[in-house]
Amino acid sequence: MPWAEAPGAAGTESRGLARRLQALGAGHVRQATATAFIFLLVTLLTMASGAALIEGVLNSHVRELVLNTIQAQETAGWKSAEDVALARRAQDGEPREGRSSLVVDAMGSVRHGAPGLWPALGCELSRCHGWHRVRWQGPGGQRQEWLGLAVPLADGGLVYDAYDVLPMLERVRVLPLIAGAGLFVAVLLSIVASMRFGAHSLARVEDIRRTLQRYAGGESAARVQPRAGEHDELESLALSVNQALDRINTVMDEVRAVSSHLAHELGTPLTRLHHRLFTVFEAGNAPAAVRDEMVQALDEVERIQRMSNAILRIGAVESGRCQHQFEAVPASALLNDVADYFQPLAEQRGVTVQTRAATEWRVHGDRALLMQALSNLLDNALKYAHMGKVIELYAVPRGDGRIELGVADRGPGIAPLQREQVRMRFVRLESRDQGSPGYGLGLSLVQAIVRLHGGSLLLTDNITEKGAGAVGLKAALILGQADRREAPESVEVGNS
Repeated sequence: MPWAEAPGAAGTESRGLARRLQALGAGHVRQATATAFIFLLVTLLTMASGAALIEGVLNSHVRELVLNTIQAQETAGWKSAEDVALARRAQDGEPREGRSSLVVDAMGSVRHGAPGLWPALGCELSRCHGWHRVRWQGPGGQRQEWLGLAVPLADGGLVYDAYDVLPMLERVRVLPLIAGAGLFVAVLLSIVASMRFGAHSLARVEDIRRTLQRYAGGESAARVQPRAGEHDELESLALSVNQALDRINTVMDEVRAVSSHLAHELGTPLTRLHHRLFTVFEAGNAPAAVRDEMVQALDEVERIQRMSNAILRIGAVESGRCQHQFEAVPASALLNDVADYFQPLAEQRGVTVQTRAATEWRVHGDRALLMQALSNLLDNALKYAHMGKVIELYAVPRGDGRIELGVADRGPGIAPLQREQVRMRFVRLESRDQGSPGYGLGLSLVQAIVRLHGGSLLLTDNITEKGAGAVGLKAALILGQADRREAPESVEVGNS
């Protein structure tokens, strides 16, 4: 069938992407990512502080060099800009890289040094003294950053000795960039590694979740499959889950065995008690009041016998010891047989029973057991459906290749939180079961039958019209191994 086809490459890729995105939300991935970013932030702040500290030390060193240069060249005192310019020209025979000297006379003319450096200072001659940091482009177009000291001369001129600190600063500033790039790569690698481990952990958690979901859905043999070579905390959790499920199954088996054993052991004494009470009643020697009490006693004994038989029947179905023979059963014929059987009771209660089968589907199962399960569901619907309402027996295919056989009524329904509870033995809801006969075993038997067929019992709201809301209960047997026989498109039978 189309819905059973294997997923294509696009579906596989989309699921893989979804798992990777889900891995980003894992707790340990978020923790690793947060730790990595905090480490990156602290390291970058440290590098920035270190770069600022190194730059401060560099500036102090350059200031010390400039002061030493000026003090070494100053003799009795500089008289004029011409004298200083001559001294500077004499030193040009041994130029030093990264060092510059500017001499300006009292008229503002450059007597020695690069002419463009004087406008770059941007200060008046009378006030241009002290430390100055100048950024400008040299004669060759290269960027320069000079840090120097301007000293006034006796004739009103100015001498400015400086060092180019830009090459040293560039060497220092590249360190935070290298460190930041390395840390960014480290953060990416840590996130990728965390995603990989997170995807593995999420897959294991998903296995455990699905196992518990299958177990809660009635598959008592569901267990988490162990993985060879893994001994982490998730594997320990899986082992503990399997041990807990084994223990639950053991306790449940013990409870079922005790209830079945009690029902079996009570069968003979109850039969004898019923026979003796009936014999005394038939003798006709007792007073009328006593005979009335005996009639009530006989009713109670019969009620206990029916309950014991129901318990034994559930136990036989759950263990597979009941007589059953699986075959291809036409769904529409099965629904019609159940509707015909309950037709007199439906007429008595003023309820209309309808059957609906989308197509002539057949289900692989035991006809008698399936009829008993549907009869229990229809009997419950007749108890709680309002007078004059419609009850529908239906058979429709599902998108996963299985078939849904169910009963839909328009009664009070069952609250979602109570739908798991009503499947248990002897459970009856006070809001629904007041004054109605029963033992709380009907849905337990239905669930045992559907599990014997490898299916599940589904209880949902019955919504008849779009937007009308929930107006009743829909109880359905979800069965597999269904096939379709060539037949008309739809069959609908109404019984009233």
